[in-house]
Amino acid sequence: MAATGPATATAAPAPVAGTPAPLLGSLDAADIRHRFLDLQAGFVDEPRQAVEEAGRFVDDLLRQVAEALQAQRGQLAGAAADSSTEDLRLTLRAYRQFVDRILGLAD
Repeated sequence: MAATGPATATAAPAPVAGTPAPLLGSLDAADIRHRFLDLQAGFVDEPRQAVEEAGRFVDDLLRQVAEALQAQRGQLAGAAADSSTEDLRLTLRAYRQFVDRILGLAD
């Protein structure tokens, strides 16, 4: 089986002013789905191996998701340094949007 891990994260496109970047925009969802389907197809011949590889695949995917979220959080933290009250208000609003978007993953 060739698929052993999710796609490598790529740089997310720059957000348009006032529009938040996609929460997991640095991940290639289509490639991730395709690679998982490859793993799933291996279940017929090697069920145990397919499940073990799927577990490693998901572990790697979770690491990439955490890195993508940390990168976006880091951008928010950098925006608050030496800022005016208005800039701080906008940063707080961005944090609220970030939390809302994370909670949207639970839907």
